[in-house]
Amino acid sequence: MQPLSSEYHIQPMKKEEIEAYNKKRKLGDYINKKLGYRVTNGKEVVSECVSIFVGGEEAEIDIYTHEKHRGKGSVV
Repeated sequence: MQPLSSEYHIQPMKKEEIEAYNKKRKLGDYINKKLGYRVTNGKEVVSECVSIFVGGEEAEIDIYTHEKHRGKGSVV
């Protein structure tokens, strides 16, 4: 796997950011055991990935990519 281009950064989302994401995407309030990461380009959020449900050895995730960044393939 190649590292991201230097203009992009991956960072973990804070609990408050995950809660705001869930509210915006209407995913519910199940914050227990959730984690999320986002890709940014400067101050712009390019994409976000949040675990929706975690149970047993499986997790369901939601991925959102800003419209103007879709269909471009890898950002590496």
